[in-house]
Amino acid sequence: MKSFLCECELHCVLDVPGHTEVHAICVHLSLLESHRQLQLALLWQLIESLPDDAPGIIAGG
Repeated sequence: MKSFLCECELHCVLDVPGHTEVHAICVHLSLLESHRQLQLALLWQLIESLPDDAPGIIAGG
C-alpha cells in the first residue's frame, strides 16, 4: 500500500486596517504521528519565511 501525506495548509495575507499585513495560516494535521511531524516541520519553515515583524494567526481545523 502506498503512503499518502496530505499537506493540508492554507496561507493568506489579510488586509487589516491599521496593520501592514497580517498572515493567516490554517492547518489540518494528519492522524498519523509521522505525518504530523512532517507537517509541523513544513509549518515551521513557512513561519520562518515570514517577515520577523509581521503579525500572524495560526488556526487548526
